[in-house]
Parts: sequence; structure tokens; C-alpha cells
Amino acid sequence: MPPDPTAAAPRRVRPAYGHVLRLCWTLPEATPDERRRLLNLQAASVAVTGWLGDVVLLVVAAAVLAADPAPPAWAPLWLLAMLGCDLLGRGIGQRAESSSETRGGGPRDFRLAPLCLWLVLKAAVFGSGLAWLYLHRDDTLRVMIAGVSVGAMCGGALRRARLPQAAAVWILVHGVIGVITLALMPRRMETAVFIALLLWVLLLLVTILNISRQFVQACRREFDAERQAHVLQLLLDDVEGASRDWFWDCDDEGRLTHASPRLADWLGCPPAELPGRRLSDTLAGAGVDFSALRQLDARLAAGKPFRELLLPVRRDEHVQRWWSLSAKPLRAADGAAAGWRGVGIDVTESHQHQLALGRLARTDVLTGLSSRLGFNERLRQLRREDGSLQPAALIMLDLDRFKAINDGHGHAVGDQLLQAVARRLATCSGGPDCLARLGGDEFALLLPGEWRDEALARRAEAVLTALRAPLRLGGLQLNVRASLGIAAAPRHATDADALQRAADIALYAAKHRGRDAWALYTPVLGERARQRALLLQDLGHALRDGQLMLDYQLIVDGPAGRPLAAEALLRWRHPHHGAVEPAIFVTLAEEGGQILDIGRWVLRQACRDAAGWSRPLTVAVNLSPVQLRCPGLVDDVAAALHDSGLPPQRLELELTESAVAGDEVADVLRALRALGVRLALDDFGTGHSSLAQLQRHGFDRLKIDRAFVAPLAAADAGQALALVGAIVTLARALGLACTAEGVEQATQEAHLQALGCEAMQGFRYHRPCAAAHLPQSIDTALARAA
Repeated sequence: MPPDPTAAAPRRVRPAYGHVLRLCWTLPEATPDERRRLLNLQAASVAVTGWLGDVVLLVVAAAVLAADPAPPAWAPLWLLAMLGCDLLGRGIGQRAESSSETRGGGPRDFRLAPLCLWLVLKAAVFGSGLAWLYLHRDDTLRVMIAGVSVGAMCGGALRRARLPQAAAVWILVHGVIGVITLALMPRRMETAVFIALLLWVLLLLVTILNISRQFVQACRREFDAERQAHVLQLLLDDVEGASRDWFWDCDDEGRLTHASPRLADWLGCPPAELPGRRLSDTLAGAGVDFSALRQLDARLAAGKPFRELLLPVRRDEHVQRWWSLSAKPLRAADGAAAGWRGVGIDVTESHQHQLALGRLARTDVLTGLSSRLGFNERLRQLRREDGSLQPAALIMLDLDRFKAINDGHGHAVGDQLLQAVARRLATCSGGPDCLARLGGDEFALLLPGEWRDEALARRAEAVLTALRAPLRLGGLQLNVRASLGIAAAPRHATDADALQRAADIALYAAKHRGRDAWALYTPVLGERARQRALLLQDLGHALRDGQLMLDYQLIVDGPAGRPLAAEALLRWRHPHHGAVEPAIFVTLAEEGGQILDIGRWVLRQACRDAAGWSRPLTVAVNLSPVQLRCPGLVDDVAAALHDSGLPPQRLELELTESAVAGDEVADVLRALRALGVRLALDDFGTGHSSLAQLQRHGFDRLKIDRAFVAPLAAADAGQALALVGAIVTLARALGLACTAEGVEQATQEAHLQALGCEAMQGFRYHRPCAAAHLPQSIDTALARAA
């Protein structure tokens, strides 16, 4: 419930004066044992200098008697009585001193009453003698006696200030004697002395209470510190008992001053034997590896905190446990090194888990070969101290057309293929060789040692031969082919990165030699790669700088020669190298990622150009496989048509067989057809197309590759005629238009017309020209056809 705002504020409770006064000599909230210890400490502090004060009082009493011209007859008896009191007090003082033994054993009780009774007796004996002399002697001796009385009262009280009850007894007895003595004096002047005596007694009482209170508070802080230390020790003992960790302290010379029993359990020795032993010697006895001990000594010598120093513990030449050591230096009050304090942790399970994770990371899960991480570590092991590589050879391997197999038959078949390839490659490696799958269909074989070119050639042929054997996976029979790139250190490279680059360059060369081949790195290949890199860099801003342009080649009706369409052909006119072959820079654009921007520009430019032609010819634009798999392709085509105003039926997109392999492009092709554009299958017969793909993707045209058209010019063109005739018949049966590429001679034209191919393209009809010259070429072709 919320507090009532009208309610009166609670009154602050003031502690009772009696409670405040008790705090001057005791601790009410303390435990009985602590109060007993406090009393014993107070008594011990009183008894430490007791004999010296007693001797001083005897000497003072004797001095007073010596100053008296006529000492009383009882003077010797007075001194003997004081001496007897001192001897009686010796026993009480020794008991008080013995009561201070509070550490180790249990505290001994101190009784305050005997001490107070003795003080009453002693003060009465000493004070009564001085009082008689004060009453019966002249003023000169009285001044001396008054001074001695005040000094004895003050000195005795201060000596016993830490035990205020005893000090108060001493003061009050002397005060009472003084008051009685002054009361017996007949003169008025004694009234002022009487008042001064009372004030002096009050001042002494206040002083001793203040001194005692400070002593009690100091003892209280000491008790609190001991209590906290005891609790911490209990917690530490509990942690040490329940944990597998162990704590340790050592001095500045590395000798143990404290060690948990857990360490003694590991060592198999009693805990009492550990203090005094050197930490490094102790760990060496536990089986810690010598190299790890050297690291520990180095860390201790550096004098800086360290964490998680891993120490392997060996038994019978095998690592059985792993310890982790952390410590920080201890400093004395003056900043000097005072030793170390640390903790040892048994990290065997976590370390073994980390090792298992490391082995897993270094192993390819699919094939069981080394992963890229494991391969790189093995490669680093060949590095010398100066950073150069020891002699070794590297074979980089890439499966040919693996993506088409993976897309055509599914990833499960692709995974089985990779596993089978890994098993075959394993038969070609052994000993110190490192066979790894770097990712995808890329493998690497690291061969340590010196390797001559002839030996590398034999090894490469052995690898290709092992892979060429037909591979059966379930109901499929696959022909596996690969390309290999080879480089050797130190001939071709002096460090790991350079060796991998050299092997990659050789692999690229092998692929361009027709695949199912190998290539050895040469400086010439390296220079070509460097030029390719520079060309790729220039291609990055070729579009921005207007170096890319479109040429057009007409596609004509075979019998009449009438223009039907024009194919857009991308050209790059480099400011320093001139015209760059499309086969070179298109491949570079696909590898470098610029093909999407370039393809988008080609679409827009071709549609704009076609929209401005005087004749409604179709414009054919080639699409890269990378473009076809870009999610934004359909939007790009729609935007190009909309911005240019070109009717969709006048745009024909040409796709290669490899680009349409797989089912993932079916939705894209369906969306393109929905826009109204036409689709043509380019270079038919050179890829992995199937009749099912032709039916499923709904192509409008087949383009016969020039590789089938060129043999038609030969005298013995029978086989070529059969192949081309089969393609034309297939296209007619599927309701597709057919275009022959690369027609250059009349013989080829005649054969194609006889076979029923209705559209042709080639130098016989028209050479590619710039967009500005195309309208004139169209008019010329129409005039020739008429």
C-alpha cells in the first residue's frame, strides 16, 4: 500500500546514553568470544608496563619522605605496605598478560574484580600516606605532595586507559582521598583547590573514556577483518574442495607459499610438502612439458600478468591432461615484487573439444579429405624461417562441366560424384602428399620435395587417367573429366600465396586448351594472367568511358536474301589495345562481375537502336548465363522495352545450351515469354541440351552452330549434311524456326536451302557494321532481294 502522506514522519531514535557509554569499553553487538577477547586485550595492555609504574610510585614515595625534615615513624611501614601491594599485583598482572593468548588456542577469561580490588587497596595505601603528610606538614611540602598526587592519579589513569573500569577505580579512590583531605583543611583557599580537583577528576575520566573508545573501535575493526577473512577462507576452502581448479601463491623467488590440496592430489603428495618448493620444479614433477615450463619461467621473469598459459601434462610420453595457468604479480607497499598469485585450471575436456573442432574444421565433411584450412596449414608447414617455401609442387584440379551435371541430375548426384572423385584421387597420392578439397569441385594435391617437369607430367597424366574411367552412380553413367594446373616451388614461386596463384594460372590455361588437360606454369602464362588482370581492371570503367559499342549483323531469308533480323554484337575498342576479341572480354566480364551492368546496357541500347530502324526487323540480343540467373533480368528486359517503345515481339533473346541447363531457369524463361519476347537457342548441338528442354522452355528458334555449317563447304559433306538435316527436321517437327550461322560460301547456302533452312547469317550476306550504318545495309539488302 502507498504511504499515507498525512502520516507523521517517523522519529529518529537516539541511542541511550548508557549504550553510548558502554561502547567506550565493550562491544555489545559482538559475540561472547569477541567480548571476552576484547577484555583480555584490555587487561594485557594494562599489565605490560605495570611493574615500571609500581617502581616509579615507590621511588616517588621515598622522595617525598626524604624531603620531609621529620619523617613519621610509620614511614618504613608505609613503604613496605606499598611494596606488598606491588608484589600482590604481580600475580594479577601475570594473569592479565597470559589472558592475551587469543590466537591459536581458545581465549582465557580475565576477571576484572580482583584487579579493581587491588587498585582500591594500592590507591588507598599510597593516597592515605600522602594525605597524612599533606595535613601535618607545611605549605612547601604540601605543594610537592599535591604535585605527586596529581601525577600519580594522571599517570595511573593513563596507564590503565584501555581498561576504563580499572582507570576509573584508580581515579575515584585518589579523588575521594583528595576530597577528604581538603575537607579537613581549615582554610578557605582549599575550596578553590577542591573545585580544581573535581574538574581534574572529571577531565581524566573523559580522557580515559575517549582513549578506551578508540582502542575498542580498533579492536572492533580487527575482529571484523578477521571475521571477513574467516568467511573468505571458508569460501575459498569450499571452492577449492568442490572445484577441479587449484590456487597457488609463490614468493619473488618462485617458491610456493600456498597451494590448494587439489594440486597435491594431482602430484600424489601431502599438501604440507608443497610450501617451499619451486613452482616450476613442482610442475615438472607433475609431468608438464619442458617447453611449456620455459614459457612459464619467461612469463614470471617478465613480471607482468598473464592468462591461460596452456601446459600439457605428460605421462609415459603421452599427453594425458591439459592445464591452463593464469597469474598476476604481487607488490609490496614500496612497489617491489613480492611474488605471484594465480590459479591453475584443468582444461583437458575443453581443450580436447577444441582439438576435435579443429580436426573437423581441417577435414572436408563430404569427402573426408583435408579442407582448405587444413591444406593452408600444411602449406605453411613448408615455410622456412625466412618466409620462403621448401621444395614442393602443387596440382590444382577442377572438374569440367561439373555445374551442368550438378544442375541436371541434382545435388545428391553431385555429392556422390565428388566423393567418387576423392576416392580416385586418393589412389594417386600417398606418403607426405596432402590431398584436399578446397571447395565446390576444386581439389588440390600438394607434393613435398623436388619435382622435375617430367615427373610432374607423369603424375598429372596418372590423375587424368584415374578420372577418365566411366563412373556409375545408381542408374547413371557419368564421364568425369578434369583440368589440372601445376606449379612448383621454388622454380615458379617462393611463397605459399605465389605458388597457389601460379597453379591457378596454369589451371586457367588448361581449361582454355579444351579441358581434360593439364598445364604447367610458365612465365608466359604468368604474363598473360597479368595482362588479363590489367584488362579486367580496364573493363571496369570501359562502359563509363564509352569504350563499349554495338555492331549489327543481318539475318536474311535464305532463298530471297531479304533481311529478317539483326543480331547485336558487343564490341570493345580499347584506347591502347584497339579492338578486343569478344571471347576474351565477355569471359572477363563474367568472371569479374561486370557482365550484369554491361548486359543491362546492351539490352537498353539494342532496343533503342531497333526502335529507330525504318524497317520493323527483329533485334537479337545474346544473354549471358550469369544474366539468366540474375533475379532482376525480367525487370531489366521490361524496362528496356518500355523506355525504348520497341514492341516485345521484335526482341529475340539468344541463350546458349549451357545457360538453360537445369530447372532453376524455367520460371525466368516463362516470365520472359509472358512479356512477349522471343527465345532462341544459340549454338545448338554443342552443349548439353535435350529434347525435354526444348519442349519445356518453349523456344521459338534454333540456331545451328557454325561448327556444323562450316563442313558443308567440303566436297565430302555427307556427314555434315546428315547432321544439319537432322537439326532442321527436328526444328520443323517442334514448330521452331531455324537459323544457320557462319554461312560464307555459295555451296553452304545451296545445301542449307536444299535442307529447308529458312534463315541464314554470315559474311556471305552481311558483315557486322556500326549502328549508324545499319539502315543503309538494310536498304541495300532489300534492293538486292528485289
